[in-house]
Amino acid sequence: MATIVRSSLDAAFTAALERPAPALLRVSGPRGSGVSRALRDCLRREREAPTGPRVWAIAGAAGRSERLLFQAREGLARAGVVAASPDWIGLVDALLDDLARTRRPWIVALDDVADLLAATPAAGEAFSRLWAGARRGGLPLHLVLARADPGAVDRIRGEVPGEFPGTPRVDSETLEVGPVRFDEVAQHLPHWRPRDRLYLHACLGRWPAALRFVDRRSGWVANLLGLVVDPHGPLHGWVPRRLREVVKKPDRYSAILAALADGAQDWGEIRGATPAFTEGNQIAPYLSTLESAGWIRKRASLDASPKSRKRRYAIVDPLVGFWHAVAEPALGELLSGRAPRSLWDSGLSVEAESSVHRRIPSLVREAIAESPGPFPVPARRLGALWGEGYDLDVAGTLRNGAAVYGACVLGRAATVDDATRLDAHMRATRYGFGREGRIRVLFTLDGATTALRRRAARDHFLMLADLSALF
Repeated sequence: MATIVRSSLDAAFTAALERPAPALLRVSGPRGSGVSRALRDCLRREREAPTGPRVWAIAGAAGRSERLLFQAREGLARAGVVAASPDWIGLVDALLDDLARTRRPWIVALDDVADLLAATPAAGEAFSRLWAGARRGGLPLHLVLARADPGAVDRIRGEVPGEFPGTPRVDSETLEVGPVRFDEVAQHLPHWRPRDRLYLHACLGRWPAALRFVDRRSGWVANLLGLVVDPHGPLHGWVPRRLREVVKKPDRYSAILAALADGAQDWGEIRGATPAFTEGNQIAPYLSTLESAGWIRKRASLDASPKSRKRRYAIVDPLVGFWHAVAEPALGELLSGRAPRSLWDSGLSVEAESSVHRRIPSLVREAIAESPGPFPVPARRLGALWGEGYDLDVAGTLRNGAAVYGACVLGRAATVDDATRLDAHMRATRYGFGREGRIRVLFTLDGATTALRRRAARDHFLMLADLSALF
């Protein structure tokens, strides 16, 4: 399993740790985002730097309170500080004494903070004491809290005497760890065709926990069959296992996820695809739980007012969508002894293609958010538009003030009819009305007809964008 180089995340860590101390950094990201690995890599670089800070790292997932305390005591001793008292308060006081005496910078990193505080509440009090002492004395300390919920951060950060309640905390920031960037995946899979990388993004996602299993010598089909569909694959059953960790009775949650994976988007479509719910209001708490857990997101049309009900739901992790739309329905055949490749050739490939097509519009928006893509300047605002008479996959405003309206044409070449339909949808919305520049874009994987290319050559506000160029 090859490690994915995440230069953008490494740069973000480095920048955060170069802030004037004392400073507190909260590192947040969903399970599988690579928070722990990225933190370890960053701390190793800091520790190996000739004039770098000293590092004290504690992993909250280490287990029982006695083991955590032993790990902490040994780690501090390796960094050159031996505490007179072996408890948490003694360790922290020894570190504060060293900071005050030497003024040499320290990085104290706590991973899995929630597990740490649950296993040993005394550690919370001790690190709150450390942070308060560093702030009072202006000591050169960077305190890193990885995978800590806001309540745990507030517990450690506490209140410093002399502060007014509600004062903005300029000494702390949050680093959100998201998926691997598209350009970093391209560097990881340099010999793959852009189209194959796009299909992998749409089925497997861009989280390190899944990407680390990808065989770079095989194509996207072989990887999906071997990793997800094959009952012996490392990602087979990973989605339902994760869901059972979040909720005790996953059946209805799984039904909602299956509906979203099959193309349902709004409340009515989800209700129609989940007969287990006899009344519409039964769905609300399930959607709320999935949203709070980071499994789904709620989107608003760009032209929606704050109180509008123009909301759509979407699955966050493409692997969750692929599992529910493609892999899970095939479980019966797999249990009866059918080989994954045989299933693929007899119809599973069609289901996978449909799943990919449903996912591509969101991938296009994500790619344009990372880089300008086909546009001359980056987007200031980006999303989608839908309403009475219009439904646009991509829409937004560029930094030069131009409005953008886009549609994805998949499975065939784009035609003049697609451009005409896009124009009609643009005219049906008031978004961007009156702007001098109103750019229409057709995103396609299979090119465009000659007639459409001629029309685009005459119309400077009509663009044809090759999706492969984005990935």
